[in-house]
Amino acid sequence: VLTWEEGDKLTVVGFDESGSYQGQAEYTLSSEAGDTKGSFTGSEIANATKYNVYYPSTVTVDETTGAATSALSTQNQDGNNSAAHLHNNIFLQATGVTDLGNIRLGMKSSIMKFELSNVPKEVGTLKTLTWAVETADGFKNLELAFPTEGNVVTFSDGNQELTAYLAFMSDDMSVKANGKFSVILRGDKTYYAETTIIDGKAYTENLRYTTKIDGSSGTMEWKEPITVQTTVASGSNYYNGFTMEIGSWKADAPAEQITLGSAIVADGAAIIFADLSAYIGKDIWVCIPKVVKFFHTLTADEVNNKVLTLPDKDAGSILLKDNNYKAGDNYYKNDWIVALYVGINEDGSTDADATPLYWATGNLIATKTGSGDNDVAFHIATDTETKGETTTTDYQSYSNRSIGSQWDLFGWGDATGLKTSQNNGDYGPSGAANICGNASYDIARAQLGGSWHLFGRIEMESMYRLLASSGSWDNTVQIRSYTYTISNSSITNTLAFPAAGYREGTGVITHRAYGYYWNGARNSSNISQCLCIYFGDALETSFNCYCGCSVRPVSE
Repeated sequence: VLTWEEGDKLTVVGFDESGSYQGQAEYTLSSEAGDTKGSFTGSEIANATKYNVYYPSTVTVDETTGAATSALSTQNQDGNNSAAHLHNNIFLQATGVTDLGNIRLGMKSSIMKFELSNVPKEVGTLKTLTWAVETADGFKNLELAFPTEGNVVTFSDGNQELTAYLAFMSDDMSVKANGKFSVILRGDKTYYAETTIIDGKAYTENLRYTTKIDGSSGTMEWKEPITVQTTVASGSNYYNGFTMEIGSWKADAPAEQITLGSAIVADGAAIIFADLSAYIGKDIWVCIPKVVKFFHTLTADEVNNKVLTLPDKDAGSILLKDNNYKAGDNYYKNDWIVALYVGINEDGSTDADATPLYWATGNLIATKTGSGDNDVAFHIATDTETKGETTTTDYQSYSNRSIGSQWDLFGWGDATGLKTSQNNGDYGPSGAANICGNASYDIARAQLGGSWHLFGRIEMESMYRLLASSGSWDNTVQIRSYTYTISNSSITNTLAFPAAGYREGTGVITHRAYGYYWNGARNSSNISQCLCIYFGDALETSFNCYCGCSVRPVSE
């Protein structure tokens, strides 16, 4: 039951006979508190004959139409099963009133009651309850805070129940078809319950709703989210305040990425409310949009321990130190692949909604893993490999190489990475072509899978212009580096491009002071395009397909 309390105030908006706005005034309760009816006193509005009346008095009034909107204030519940806080978050109105002595206010807001049971005791002392829904306009949420002293709510073996209330505006929280509905409890640990509402849920004003969660599959199960911990080599954590997304690829469309969850980074970590148990042993990605993207095969330990620790982006990709993936002295499987955004978008677009392109921090490297001619594995070079990337003077055929040996120059359109023929007809499709993302010819897509591919012609042009204007050359390690500072942030991304030269078939490596990087385009003369990096400059050049050049994979 709603009753008036001492100090309650109304906003009264006046209109003349033609409906024109004449002003507004604040009216204060002048009768006894504790009744469902009350008298209010305030100033007369000159020339007004018709009125809109609103509670609370803090509503925002449109002086043209007289309509009001109410922003819900902070909601703090005083212990278990207390509804006192709703008083400040009820939105009441009466419109078109002609008799100020007889007003009946209707409730525009609604109330959600949460009846929770079997709450995990690990939540401990409750700090907040968050109700989150996926609407047609994106995710919306409301937070309910609980006291840290006094009527504290603490879950234990003997106390696993909670009754809580949230006032809400029905239009704001209506769930779209196939939208998510979540309840998040934050305490000593965080747990959440989530479901998908197939047909959606349209809430109606002036109604009370109840959500019952008992932690069983019959309602919604309580789950612990995964904490993604960032790593920064030095200084304060520059990810704080940025959005983090985690995702994977569709089973029926292996190159199409899907987002599984997102959160704002705070204190160097993001709490992601997503069940990743179905992705154990599968490839996932973690992205700070327009900053960095990480690629990783999710482990059972990470899912079971609910912690995923990102590598330092500035240290580049890293290898999995597992002897099951070792040949000779070399490991050959990436644990994490790090890819950086340097201001270049897909197809060179500069639109606000352009798709960012993320460049791997190292080149593609092949390692001979066994005695067979086709025993070979590919990975993205680590920071150490990138800085020290070299090739032998004599580029012998792969079958003659020793186990554990590595190579990094590949023919254009050779998805196997093993060809050393000097016949253009042995490489890629004939005629004009763009092989980006074509697993039959794009070595990045064929060997790394997912959404990896060679960069395109327009993206190559964007990169060589950036390198030519802002790059730096280090003669000591033969690395060309480009540094790009992300706008409106403190993050600096640097890409290093080793100058590994090029080869013809199994011939001698030449132009070791230059870096040549294939893109996915070939012109009608069967000549393939390269990004060329050399002393203090960068440009576009062409090669026969059989020439071996470096490969730098990219992903959206």
